[in-house]
Amino acid sequence: MITLRMTSLVPRHVDAREAARFGVAAGWYGAKMSGTFVIGPHPTEEACLKEIAKVGPIAQDQTI
Repeated sequence: MITLRMTSLVPRHVDAREAARFGVAAGWYGAKMSGTFVIGPHPTEEACLKEIAKVGPIAQDQTI
């Protein structure tokens, strides 16, 4: 039997300075607890939370 470990995404804000360091756009991202960005960027925390609710928990090693 294969067991997938599921993880919920959390909203994470990336400001302009951090965005430049990571090479991504500033905004709100749905991230794994490890810090890996999975969805985004979104303009607001509310928009990010709505997308997180649509996606639901994902497999720990899954990216969308």
